[in-house]
Amino acid sequence: MIKPDTFAFEAPARLTFGVGALAKLPELVAGMGTRVLVVSDPGIAKAGILDRVEALLKDAGVTGDAFTQVEPNPSVETVHAAHDMFRRSRASFVVAVGGGSAMDVGKVVAVLAAHGGTAPDYEGIGKVPGPGVPVVAIPTTAGTGSEVTVFAVITDRQRKFKMTVGSPHIVPQVGLCDPELTLSMPQPLTAATGMDALTHAIECYVNTVHNPIAKTLAAEAMRLIGRSLRTAYANGKDVGARTAMLLASTMAAMAFARTRLGNVHAM
Repeated sequence: MIKPDTFAFEAPARLTFGVGALAKLPELVAGMGTRVLVVSDPGIAKAGILDRVEALLKDAGVTGDAFTQVEPNPSVETVHAAHDMFRRSRASFVVAVGGGSAMDVGKVVAVLAAHGGTAPDYEGIGKVPGPGVPVVAIPTTAGTGSEVTVFAVITDRQRKFKMTVGSPHIVPQVGLCDPELTLSMPQPLTAATGMDALTHAIECYVNTVHNPIAKTLAAEAMRLIGRSLRTAYANGKDVGARTAMLLASTMAAMAFARTRLGNVHAM
């Protein structure tokens, strides 16, 4: 039974989803400027995905620099180094390509580019005073859903602490989800990111502050993952399974971004 409580639901990101959707990048960045910082990691560069993104941006008349030093659990120092490159390249927007680490770095760089300061200045919920520069987030894994969330998680090495920047102002303007970009994920990463997405969905679904829209998104994400994760693990080139997993990851993130998570992610 649906409780007749008043609730709010907001999904501010523009989402473009589908096999081959990366080809739409030129039209999606129209009006964002002619200089860009592409934020990514060494694995994405090695896989050739970065070259494809840069070629499409060039087709749109956009040039810039690529920051490819994002590490797993990215640090404050990495965010600041990427921001320095953003300033030096005179970019006007960010394209973040990769897993949650690359997208989170790109989201915080956009905040620093617009408002200055350091990454720790924005730690917590609601500390970002306004929109950052535009961000296009292109996930290459099916787990974090950072392309549609209000959060970025950055590691403060000095405090040995993972800090969260949380604000509606850091949601990417565009989430571009192409399942083809996940086909090369190795089995361990497929399993780990898939279980992350499943945990997002479960924690949202059982959360006491859920609402009907978030709960419906979470339930469908669980159904898709239950049907597709084992297939995606066994045969990484199965486009149908990869599509279902990426959709589930995005739906789970849309759900938990509105209702938050639980103790699993708090630990």
